[in-house]
Amino acid sequence: MLSLIVGLGNPGDKYKLTRHNIGFLSIDALAARLGLEFREQFSGLCADFIANGRKCYLLKPLTFMNLSGESVGALARYYKIERANIAVIHDDLDFPFARLKLRNAGSDGGHNGLKSIIAQLGGQDFKRFRMGVGGLPRSELREYMATYVLANFTADEQAKLPDYTSRCADAVMCALNEGFDVAMNKFNTAMSLVP
Repeated sequence: MLSLIVGLGNPGDKYKLTRHNIGFLSIDALAARLGLEFREQFSGLCADFIANGRKCYLLKPLTFMNLSGESVGALARYYKIERANIAVIHDDLDFPFARLKLRNAGSDGGHNGLKSIIAQLGGQDFKRFRMGVGGLPRSELREYMATYVLANFTADEQAKLPDYTSRCADAVMCALNEGFDVAMNKFNTAMSLVP
């Protein structure tokens, strides 16, 4: 059962609406829905709540993306949370904008935030909420990938962000209340928000 949900991003106003920050934006949507306020802890912003009689945590690492694992590892070790009970919300270039895909485990896929978390947790068997921010084949993005993920969402994408992050919050709540497998079956087959 999920005990820790992490949203990845970079702190600071200049990064707020960048593609790399879709994890932060989604965790914010979830926290607002649950009426939670964050406090600074474990080199991040943390909030806790009760789901189905158990304590759960939301975390936004403030270490910048490449060191996200330091914050995640610190909280997980302190509360003795196993990798299988951790889920990470992150941007994914392999999917177009507004495509959400849940996954039980996997490699870092070239994502430095995931790479840092894997290193700190000592394995990659934690759950993922992969949020598409791509639109072009990786082969075309390869030369300017870093610039692309650190660029702001387009005006059209920004208009759709509330629905997209709300959809991720729906998926997290489903995983918390009904189990991750149920959430995967429900949200991995759903249509994209983008026509």
